Amino acid sequence: MKKVTPNEIDKICTLISNYIYDNEKIVIGVSGGIDSDVVARLCVRAVGSERVHLFFVKQEGTPEKRLLTVNNLAEELHCSLSIFSLENMNTDLIEELHNGDKVNFNPDSFMDYHRAKCSLRVAIFSAYQDNDFIFCSTTNRTEYMTGACMPYGDMLGNIRPIIHLYKTQVNELAKLLGTSESVLNQAPSADFWEGEDDMDDLSYMLLNKRQVPGYRRFSLEEMDSAQSIKRQLSGTKIDLALEGFNSQLSIDEISEISGLNIEICHRLNSLIEGAKLTRHRKQMVELESLN
Repeated sequence: MKKVTPNEIDKICTLISNYIYDNEKIVIGVSGGIDSDVVARLCVRAVGSERVHLFFVKQEGTPEKRLLTVNNLAEELHCSLSIFSLENMNTDLIEELHNGDKVNFNPDSFMDYHRAKCSLRVAIFSAYQDNDFIFCSTTNRTEYMTGACMPYGDMLGNIRPIIHLYKTQVNELAKLLGTSESVLNQAPSADFWEGEDDMDDLSYMLLNKRQVPGYRRFSLEEMDSAQSIKRQLSGTKIDLALEGFNSQLSIDEISEISGLNIEICHRLNSLIEGAKLTRHRKQMVELESLN
């Protein structure tokens, strides 16, 4: 896998600065995680701190340490920061959706409640865009290829500064940009619930061979299988395997270079192919105007 160099910083900053007009500002939803930290640092380098606004959303299950982390980031980068408290609004949203559509929304759905947190954050992005802000996606290539992202959620953005970089490469970029050790060393997580981490999420996706729908329930035996899969995973192994798939290597070759067993490689391939049909599907298809 290609190593990230300081030249990558210049390329991304040029992408950002060339996109926005002189009178525009950028808004970034920061989580206290490495992806949004990196995107914030890149945007500040590209256009200056006075043109970058950060916001953080407090929701049920959000660790308190995240708030401290984003406050430190805003202070370090000299950016303005807004804090929004939307605790339990995801529950209210799903219940109201169920009241209007009992077929497609279920209050007993575990994942629907948590994904609704992302939907609420998107509403904030929309409100900022209505006030002429440009917003940046924080999705990386690992999330994009595996489908661990939401097309009308964290993937949304006028600019996707790091979607071409695997998570391993984002970590390398973070070190070059000066991301704090505390952020670099924490386990990646969407913070949908306390104790969640990305490898835990990915293990259930691999077990399911696709994104886990809201109505899916796992038996105790399946939970044990997911934990068995998780013990074999690491961020580096996943990214090496994804790079292998991107290079059109065989499953045997991918298993060898990544250290993942053949079965997990097959399951990962199912995730990738499923993401092509859902997460990567072209948006806003349209016909040409009538002549």
